[in-house]
Amino acid sequence: MAGFCRRFCVFLLLALCSSAQAALEPYQVAVLANSSFAGSRELAEYYCRARNIPTSNIISFAMPDGELVARSLYDKSIVPQVRQALEKMPRFRDIHCLVTVRGVPLRIGSAKPTDQERSLLSSLSRNRKLALEELKGLLAQANRLAGLPKPPLADPKKAASRNRGAALVRQTLEAMNLAAEKINSLPESLYKDRVVKDFDQVQQNLFGLASRLERLKSQGPLAATDPRAAELAQLQDQLRRADQQVSQLMRSGVTFARLDQAAAVTRRSRGVLGVIQQLDASVRLINYPYEKSSSSFDSELSLVLADDYPKRGFVINNLCLECPSSSQKQIRTLMVSRIDAPTASIARGLIDMAIAAEARGLSGRSYIDTGWSKARKAGYKNTEKSLLTAAEILTKYSGLPVIVDTRNEVFAEGSCPEAVLYCGWYSLKKYVDAFDWAPGAVGYHIASFELTTLRNPKFTGWATSMLRDGITATLGAVEEPLLASFPPPDRFFTLLLTGRYSLVECFYMTKRFNSWRLVLIGDPLYRPFAGNPRLSISQAEQILNHKLP
Repeated sequence: MAGFCRRFCVFLLLALCSSAQAALEPYQVAVLANSSFAGSRELAEYYCRARNIPTSNIISFAMPDGELVARSLYDKSIVPQVRQALEKMPRFRDIHCLVTVRGVPLRIGSAKPTDQERSLLSSLSRNRKLALEELKGLLAQANRLAGLPKPPLADPKKAASRNRGAALVRQTLEAMNLAAEKINSLPESLYKDRVVKDFDQVQQNLFGLASRLERLKSQGPLAATDPRAAELAQLQDQLRRADQQVSQLMRSGVTFARLDQAAAVTRRSRGVLGVIQQLDASVRLINYPYEKSSSSFDSELSLVLADDYPKRGFVINNLCLECPSSSQKQIRTLMVSRIDAPTASIARGLIDMAIAAEARGLSGRSYIDTGWSKARKAGYKNTEKSLLTAAEILTKYSGLPVIVDTRNEVFAEGSCPEAVLYCGWYSLKKYVDAFDWAPGAVGYHIASFELTTLRNPKFTGWATSMLRDGITATLGAVEEPLLASFPPPDRFFTLLLTGRYSLVECFYMTKRFNSWRLVLIGDPLYRPFAGNPRLSISQAEQILNHKLP
């Protein structure tokens, strides 16, 4: 995971003041169920009864009953049906939150390349195979010059294409080094001249103009009057302009014509090795956006009412207090939470435990787990600081005992009784059952891939496992989310302590990205401190601006 620079401004104060005017109300919540999944509609109805949400706010239609849905199906089928159902609601403009219930898919797969891009990828693959065949011929020549036997070709069934290419490049470079050593050991003769000429030709085919440049550099400093100095400067200029031309062609978008131009320029300047590198770079350029287009179903659903937004990568969450005003502010965003769990009874229990905890208030202990070894690195320091600040805030204001672990290891198994608030890191996808979760407990673990599934009983991710163990509300990532995705714990728990904001509001006011990879699980209307606020809005404002009152 990567770090993220923390930014605060006057906008945060103004946004918090405006957000404090009214909490999320039941009539502002719509519930999405999967009519093809047993018990999904019933859970939606149960939640509506429990929270006095109008049953007319339930949206139910058939969706795939697995946890993963194809991007194309989501865009072409699910989005139109959800939008149409929302727009038909009598108080459509008042809807601010969507709840997905058990049976609704958890993840959205990556988008696929277009037909034109697939044709380009096929062409790149063919050209790469041709370049590798040419490289095999040059390897044979290098082996002959080095006096080596012809190496056996890699079995295509035993190695991936990219690995075979890397091995072939490595073999060729090693053979060229051995050939150079052998040629240097030969006595001066016409035979040596002929061999050197052959070696230079192979080297030029491998490296292009760059080979001549490296030979001139290897001869040491050249006097300004030496003709080779002018040749060196000319070659450097030619290579620089060639690299700039290829870079400009690729930035303009990958097309057949640009690929041909780039290959021709690269072959002359960088040889067949440069062509292979350029082809690989072109493949990555086409595929990269699609690798970043997968997301959680719920995070994508936040933008179900948006007419147009980038589908490759994240979109700045315009409800986040920290995020500055931008063009993204024009996108209508819905808050989304999920009532889902490894079993139907656990999912229903999330509703019951939240309502019961609101009625009687929270009691128990808070646990903050810091000290992960990577927190010493620059990209992770802000999260470590946020965890420590959260511990300070909870100690001063929550009225609950706070236990802080600053060791590199996570809390040991069975060491956290009466856990009611929690945040910590790391131990990737290896939940340690340290906690005896008190009713109404809220907590999350900052690590990647902790919510890739809810239904696989063998999965040991933290979010899924905490739900099995009895936590009332949590969150997690369905894929690598980047560290910046997670709500900073000091801000999340500060807002929760006010009792003013519901669970889903605290989440959306502190998470930075939508159309991305986090999922909030729990009753979105849950306000654990509603009956006994621990912070006023003015105190929260001071804390969020780094001033503990």
